[in-house]
Amino acid sequence: MYRLGVFAFLLAPFVVAASQKSVPPVINISIYAPVQKDAPLHIVNLHYDAFSVQFVLSNISDKSVVNAKIGSVFVAPDGCGADPNRLLVLGGVGIGADNVDELRISPHESAVTFPRDHGDISPVLPPSILVRNAQRLATAYVHVQVGVVEVDFADGTKWKLQGGMPKTLFDPSLANADDGKCPDASAAIESLRVIDGVKFDGRDDEDSGGDPPHLHFSCSLEDSKAICPRGADRPNRARLVESHF
Repeated sequence: MYRLGVFAFLLAPFVVAASQKSVPPVINISIYAPVQKDAPLHIVNLHYDAFSVQFVLSNISDKSVVNAKIGSVFVAPDGCGADPNRLLVLGGVGIGADNVDELRISPHESAVTFPRDHGDISPVLPPSILVRNAQRLATAYVHVQVGVVEVDFADGTKWKLQGGMPKTLFDPSLANADDGKCPDASAAIESLRVIDGVKFDGRDDEDSGGDPPHLHFSCSLEDSKAICPRGADRPNRARLVESHF
């Protein structure tokens, strides 16, 4: 009985200390690919790793695709940011010869975009951009919508999104569904002020799929870094350990 009492007494400070350890705030990132009925190239799935968001593209046309551009729209859902429903629009970023080895999608076939592991690299949505735009929007929840804005065919013809962004590349109903998913946004917004880079903790914490295709993951804000999951491991890919703004 005496020994048990001593053990309990010695253990108590550690239990109290553990209970007082604060949990770092987090930011949530959701990326959606709304259906584009008039586009010859569709985004049918999304993947994430420590380098960039990757796109599974389906060519529904009768021509071979040799280049394409992806555009994105960022928004802070209501209740999650200091400036709710403010939009950030990023122009189309190419996924052709500049950053993907020999992109060519035959008619009615699909392909996954992998930025090159050598030479000039221009990832479409690297983790650093996702976190930085959370800072710009001052939000604990980053809602992103992506879509095809331009397609180059092997025969020299081109398709372009009509109407521009975000008018024709944004589904408000998807953004509205994320409203209010930030019960403690103030702590995350405050922590974002000092974040100057992204690290990766090695977890495979990817959640993707659905209709429309979407991807969701979260990053904890610790000291001056956003700690994000690496996402799924991809074959023959250079691994990024840390990125700075």
